[in-house]
Amino acid sequence: MKKQSLLWSVEHPNLEYTSYIFGTMHVQDLRAFKHFELAKTALESCDAFATEFRLDEADPTEAAKHFILDDGLTLNEVLTRKQFEKADKFLTKRFNISLNNFLFQKPLVVTNFLSSSILQQEMQQSLDETLFTHAKSIDKVLLGLETFEQQLAILDRISLKSQCKQLMSMVKNFKIHRRAIDKLTAHYIKGNILQLYKSSKKGMGKLRKPMLYDRNRIMTNRIDEIIQQQSLFAGIGAAHLAGSKGIIRGLKEKGYKLRPCF
Repeated sequence: MKKQSLLWSVEHPNLEYTSYIFGTMHVQDLRAFKHFELAKTALESCDAFATEFRLDEADPTEAAKHFILDDGLTLNEVLTRKQFEKADKFLTKRFNISLNNFLFQKPLVVTNFLSSSILQQEMQQSLDETLFTHAKSIDKVLLGLETFEQQLAILDRISLKSQCKQLMSMVKNFKIHRRAIDKLTAHYIKGNILQLYKSSKKGMGKLRKPMLYDRNRIMTNRIDEIIQQQSLFAGIGAAHLAGSKGIIRGLKEKGYKLRPCF
């Protein structure tokens, strides 16, 4: 991919209007908002707004069920005693929180907590939520490219073994992970979607098919379906844009012309 950008115009020879796709980060870190005003202007020119799933359809109670360990298991049974002690010591020393606070939750909950601690929480809402709130306030048609249930189903496909491995890697190499996340944020600010895609693909390992490729196909088809009816601004995770199986390539194969906006 020679040209890189977070915001792309999407046009089709048979349609008179222009749509847009915008790569987001699901964070409240101010750095991720660098291109917000440009995205906001593009959003305002479209009939409909879509995120990966409709954010107002998220059910916290239902989501919580997917973060709880099954069959009465506890985290100290999923991790070895040595792993549990190491992780507990790390959390207590760095965050003054015991791992026992996460006793009934899946390892990925702890990993997500550690990842989010690296990024700043300067904004009231994440970038996706801020765009969604604005779209709602100006009466745009609100849509989802996937369903909330589809998103939750992906979490269930991540094995406990894989989750434990990821958690312990984060605990043992926290400084390295922090540098990696800072590097990803820097790539995002520059609009380097190819590097974001490569890093995400590498980090997902065997899960890249269900978490990246399959979802790219689903979202590409849904974007196509919506654009045939009305102009659309779609805000989706930036790692989904680039690559041979990315959404940009997918839309081009369907006959759309995509151009970087900055």
